[in-house]
Amino acid sequence: MLSNVSPAWYTWLEQGRGGTPSADVLDRLAKGLRLTGAEREHLYLLAQNRPPELVPQEYEAVEPRLHHILDSLEPSPAFIRSAAWDILAANLASRVIWGHGETMPVRYNALENFFTQSGQRGADHESAWTSVARAVVAEFRTEAVQSGFGPRAQEVVDGLLASSPVFGELWKELDVGLHLAPIKTFALPGLPRLTFELNTLSVDDHPGLKLVIFTPASSEDRRGIEQLIAKSSVRNGEGTT
Repeated sequence: MLSNVSPAWYTWLEQGRGGTPSADVLDRLAKGLRLTGAEREHLYLLAQNRPPELVPQEYEAVEPRLHHILDSLEPSPAFIRSAAWDILAANLASRVIWGHGETMPVRYNALENFFTQSGQRGADHESAWTSVARAVVAEFRTEAVQSGFGPRAQEVVDGLLASSPVFGELWKELDVGLHLAPIKTFALPGLPRLTFELNTLSVDDHPGLKLVIFTPASSEDRRGIEQLIAKSSVRNGEGTT
């Protein structure tokens, strides 16, 4: 058999004999039966009353259909974010707001950008910025752990521990479960103050990926981002990158 499980042992499993099967046996069965990720998880839940151990998924790019979704959300800034908070794709509105330019950098990380770009503080007071930063770190930790805390997430954390004392202090607090406020107002240098409703959605069949959408909070905010897009030097770009 492809699973290297004998017919006799397989029969015992079906009959509930022989004790709880090990993770190794379940993984071999899943491989031999060519189970999907969801089917493998269901097998674990039936056999061990728990999901399988998390295997971190590392992404370098996303498929065209996700780019199409981002484009359809204009003029709402939107992007696809990995569990390590690498921005894998962003629509034109997002690139205008956060200055990505015509193409995304080889690896643009939202967490690194938050703590290394002073402009992110905008017009907020220091205490307000620190409160947001604490929620940002907690949300990053939660998403990274839920996705298995892969090598890329560890690389991001190690880099910020070395470069940002503020991040280091917040990381030591071990907060989880904090969430960013659903209403976000940006006052970045050279841009009008714009308010958005923040929504973060999971991407089907892509563990760890999040679709982050900033919907203009009012018709005035919508007109503001549309005007910025029209004036932007990246207006000749072709959709997402």
